[in-house]
Amino acid sequence: MLGDKQHGLNTGHFPAKQEDVAVIGTVELSAPEGTDGDMTGRVADVSAHGDYAYLTSFRSNDCLGGGAWVVDISDPTAPAEVNFLPTTDGNYAAEGSQVITPAYGPYAGKQLFLHQNETCNAALAQAAGKPRFLGGINIWDVTDPSNATMLVEHAGDTDGVRQNPRTVHSAFAWNSHGDGKVYVVLVDNEEFTDVDIMDITDPANPVMVNDTLDLWDLFGVQQEQRSNLTSVFNHDMMVYRKGERYIMNVNYWDGGYVLLDVTDPTPGNITLIAESDYADLDEERLARSRVHRSSPRARATRHRSRRTPRLPARRLTSASAATRCRPARVSR
Repeated sequence: MLGDKQHGLNTGHFPAKQEDVAVIGTVELSAPEGTDGDMTGRVADVSAHGDYAYLTSFRSNDCLGGGAWVVDISDPTAPAEVNFLPTTDGNYAAEGSQVITPAYGPYAGKQLFLHQNETCNAALAQAAGKPRFLGGINIWDVTDPSNATMLVEHAGDTDGVRQNPRTVHSAFAWNSHGDGKVYVVLVDNEEFTDVDIMDITDPANPVMVNDTLDLWDLFGVQQEQRSNLTSVFNHDMMVYRKGERYIMNVNYWDGGYVLLDVTDPTPGNITLIAESDYADLDEERLARSRVHRSSPRARATRHRSRRTPRLPARRLTSASAATRCRPARVSR
């Protein structure tokens, strides 16, 4: 339907395999208005709620048509496109889309769809003439998916002075029963403090709660022993309730998995629960030595190279420090 697409080259991947999975329905998505019609590799992520699925529209050669398709899957053998939720041209939606039912605030009980924005053509976005036109997240009221309403676009970390927020790679929202609020955590592409948390209890007016989280500096999540595990940055995260606590699992690339207590997400109140380290010897890789697999560093470079500029001078304090520096993030 949409063609094959994967990160990097054709080498270094596990071979394709299908077991115990049967295709029961497909849908032919329409090309977003104004695009060249090329649909190859356009779907980047899928989230679902009830009878509807939301498919994010990845970047294209002309950088037009970012956003998300809405598909009715009430009959999974005959899914049907019912809407398209556009973002500003020059931006695209990728990983981390989500539908959440807020438990608190003016939209309690309704359904909200969130997606992030990364940038492929800032000049094109600026030509839209909007007050904000890059980065951040978009939030839609999709209680009626065929008649969705935009609540806010390009909401995110502006540091209080920027016209546009920083670009975002992924996002995850949750209800917090302890303080009766709804939060969303963002992957900040551009700063070392790359775990941003916003209060979206009023989704039309998000408020930044915490943009101070540099897990390298706060909790030392970098890998000390492996010289090739130097790409340490936030890639994705999820939040779960465990008893009276809220636990965030941050996927910190070469830094491993990091578990944080975000019951109180305000600055100074987030604590480290645990974090993983990679073994010096990858026994699984050794056991699969007949299958070519690239190193973690090579995978990170292929996947994130567009977001890995030169390292800031402040991190290069010595030769040993340079080997441990992680990349900053910029829009892809």
